[in-house]
Amino acid sequence: MRLNYSQLAIAADQTNTSRLLTGKFSKSIFLLLATCWLLSGGLFAQTTWNGLVNTDWNTAGNWTAGVPDPTDDVNIPNQTNDPEISAGAVAKSVVIRAGAILTIQATGSLDINGSTGFSLENYGTLDNNGTIRIGNVSSVANRGIVHRNGGTLNNKPGGLIQIDRTSAVEAFFTSGLVNNEGSIQIGGNAAVVGHGIRIDRNTFNNKPGASIQINRTSVHGIDLANTGTPASMLNNEGSIQIGSQANVAGFAIVNRGGCTFNNKVGGDISINQVNGSIYNNGTFSNNALITIDNDTRMAQDGIYNESSGNFRNTTTGIISIKKPWGNGIWNNFGNFTNAGKITIRDIFNNFLGSFSTGILSYGVFNNTSGAEIHLDEVANGIISTNTYTNAGIIRMGENAALLGGIVNLQPAVFNNNAGGDIRIKQTAGDALQNAALSSFFNNACAQLAIFGNLNNSGTFTNSGLFSVNGTAKAHTNTALTNNGVIEYVQGAVIIPNVTNNDIVVKSITGECTVPNILALGAMNSFTVGTTWYTDPALTIPTGTYNQAANSFSYNQSPIEGTYTLYFAVSDGANGCTRTVSIRHTYDDVTRPTITCPPTQSIGTTPGQCTAIATFSTPTGADNCALANPPVTLIGGLASGSPFPNGITIVTFRATDATGLTKTCTFRVTVNDIQAPTITCPGSQSLNTDLNLCSAVATYTNPTFMDNCAPTTGTSTRISGLASGSTFPVGNSNVVFQATDAAGNTRRCTMVITVTDNQPPVVTCPQPIIVTGSGTPCTSTVIYANATASDNCTGTLTPFLLTGLASGSVFPAGVTTNTFRAVAPNGQSADCSFTVTVNCGRGMGNSGLDDRDKDLEALQTMTHKTSLGLTIAPNPAMSFVTMGIEGVDANGGTLLVFDQIGRLVQQQVIASDQRTTTLQVAEFAPGLYRIVLKTDDGMVTKTLVVVKE
Repeated sequence: MRLNYSQLAIAADQTNTSRLLTGKFSKSIFLLLATCWLLSGGLFAQTTWNGLVNTDWNTAGNWTAGVPDPTDDVNIPNQTNDPEISAGAVAKSVVIRAGAILTIQATGSLDINGSTGFSLENYGTLDNNGTIRIGNVSSVANRGIVHRNGGTLNNKPGGLIQIDRTSAVEAFFTSGLVNNEGSIQIGGNAAVVGHGIRIDRNTFNNKPGASIQINRTSVHGIDLANTGTPASMLNNEGSIQIGSQANVAGFAIVNRGGCTFNNKVGGDISINQVNGSIYNNGTFSNNALITIDNDTRMAQDGIYNESSGNFRNTTTGIISIKKPWGNGIWNNFGNFTNAGKITIRDIFNNFLGSFSTGILSYGVFNNTSGAEIHLDEVANGIISTNTYTNAGIIRMGENAALLGGIVNLQPAVFNNNAGGDIRIKQTAGDALQNAALSSFFNNACAQLAIFGNLNNSGTFTNSGLFSVNGTAKAHTNTALTNNGVIEYVQGAVIIPNVTNNDIVVKSITGECTVPNILALGAMNSFTVGTTWYTDPALTIPTGTYNQAANSFSYNQSPIEGTYTLYFAVSDGANGCTRTVSIRHTYDDVTRPTITCPPTQSIGTTPGQCTAIATFSTPTGADNCALANPPVTLIGGLASGSPFPNGITIVTFRATDATGLTKTCTFRVTVNDIQAPTITCPGSQSLNTDLNLCSAVATYTNPTFMDNCAPTTGTSTRISGLASGSTFPVGNSNVVFQATDAAGNTRRCTMVITVTDNQPPVVTCPQPIIVTGSGTPCTSTVIYANATASDNCTGTLTPFLLTGLASGSVFPAGVTTNTFRAVAPNGQSADCSFTVTVNCGRGMGNSGLDDRDKDLEALQTMTHKTSLGLTIAPNPAMSFVTMGIEGVDANGGTLLVFDQIGRLVQQQVIASDQRTTTLQVAEFAPGLYRIVLKTDDGMVTKTLVVVKE
């Protein structure tokens, strides 16, 4: 706040007004006025917009107490001319009253620091096209932005709102309408107390192309509260990043009862480094992307859906959850509907040292038709104690093992309805556990496949297709009713205590015609296809099924062995058909014998993707009259042929006199043992980038050549920094590896050398001018040492090269002090400043006769309105910073006079100089006059120096 001491003096004593300008004002009066100001608690640190001149913020006539500075509490009422900021603006706090409009243009900025209450409080309309920074320099004692009900805040495209260093319950509070089309950054540079954004009523729209970034909060990132009408709503069509840079101490998102959170199409929510991810007790709809990847594993759950919560992931919604330590999703007696895609993996409890649950549902959970759920690296994939309904796809353990699959705890009901497709793989424990008093229904036209064991002590009814794959662990089952098809795949362990009303498919052994090939129940209503096949696509026929006789016959006698046959089963009542497999072992006791050569494994011929293999033709034997049945090559390549890379099956057949045959096979494996060729890019030598201890290097990954297809490819960088990265000083190796289809590798290395060629930067104190005394005339001068910095080392300690050290006795005249700093790279830099000791002025008696003649000479100079001089802080204890405007090409002089008119300090001001610093720690408390003069005029300001 500008302290207008001339006006204060006029109000106090009209007759003494001129004395302030001539240095004759009584010292005691000024000290009394300064004391009154201090006791008033900053009476003048406020200015109100009146808009009397125009709409420009930086026009003094538009304000009751001049253009705001960093000490001002700014009040903006509803006026005819609403303020607009087109350049830099500062304030201690800002209040926008109802009906008022504050517009920040694209070229404008508003910095608010040090407020004792709310930093920016809006009851009217705030349109931001530029930059709003709150707490970027110093902390604010309360909230950053308080946006009231009835007000509108529009952060336009290109607009930036940054909030740091707040000290209240949230950084951004809103009960009005917010439209964000730009960028909102909270806690990006320093911590904020409380929530990042709290929506207390009304609607917050994060529109397409907009972004919200929240870090370093002490509570939640975004909190939707239900304290009035209209209820809180957040519509996101842009980007929301929470905890991307630093930890958020609470939940990333809290959506309370009665509130609505809509992540609309185009929305992208990313959550990391939080103590909790999403808490929902209201209505949460996801139509786009939610990524929860808590690298710090601080969050208990990925999504916590409370008892009144209604969470819906729509058909366009994608949810990816990784690394919470409790549950991927905890549906705590709420309603959760998935119509899109959910991926959950790596749910590991660091406290217990074990994996945790993928989906824990105490409420109602619906995975609708067309939806997908994928679960990996969890303890149990799904635990349900209520109603769980699936009509979509559920995949567990596709990419990594689980402890268990589905756990259905009493009194839960699990319905796998028509269209539902559940596949549970890689479980160390129970693939499916159905507890006592619980019910599991694999309903008509649904599919359930487990690769582990069943543990059922409740009600289990299968009316669809239930595929049981091989497992080393026996099943536990009290009662299972099969009204559909149970398929035992790959020699799976049989489930005990099954009441079969329809079809059970088990492995069977037989010859060309196999009787009783299927286990058929008395109530069977399914139709089995009459043609069976050797492939799951049902394209290669192998035999015929007779449903009336329940027998199967091969089209031709097969070679002895075990076969997997495929056939269709139709559920006519429900209109669906499923493909089922059965393992059949064919055995013929009268066939001849034949022994093939041993399996061969050879390397490729150099430069080729083939190798020559040689072997002898095997001989056959039979128990019949023909001791040596003829042997023919029926599969693979002949001896001496070039065999391709990979495995070639060579098959020979022996045929006895009755036409029965026996075959043998052996493998010729050709291994590609030739490594690819690769050549790295040339090494690079770079200098460090300006003011950095590093350099950015770019390069292209090399390609390689190989003897086998694919014959060309791009290598992989396996160590070193990526192209476009910042490389440190010194030598950095970048290693590339070429890997061909066979896994053969070859490496090459490129060296990036970065050299520091930048000298340090040395900064000297400002020139010092003092008045000497004594004979000869001298003065003891104390000054701050020069400072130095280097792009690689950071802070350096400069040394005095020439001149006198601080605290020395300086002679009359000008002494030049030069400091030098030397960086580790050997480069150095110097700076200099002068100490001027003025002698010859009368210093004997106090009073008016000792008044500086320079001051009296100034009385005749004209006040120049084009000159500008600002002082902050004022009052001051240690130093002040002065802003300078309007100095012409000849420069000017800055003079400091005490209360009786004596010159106590002066500085030369260059034509292009805009700021200077005045040290006042050694000044006596009281009033000082600051004069900025040029060749054709001057401007004056008053400074108050106080002591603690």
